[in-house]
Amino acid sequence: MGWEPGKSARMRRRYQHLTGPVLKDTADKIGGLLWGTGATV
Repeated sequence: MGWEPGKSARMRRRYQHLTGPVLKDTADKIGGLLWGTGATV
């Protein structure tokens, strides 16, 4: 269970469409932690 050399290209091709949304979501979460969301409670 993991990334094997022979399967890396196949896995990368299968999940390539996820990288953009995952990166944006991660950046938004980190940005919210660092700078806050702007909402006051």
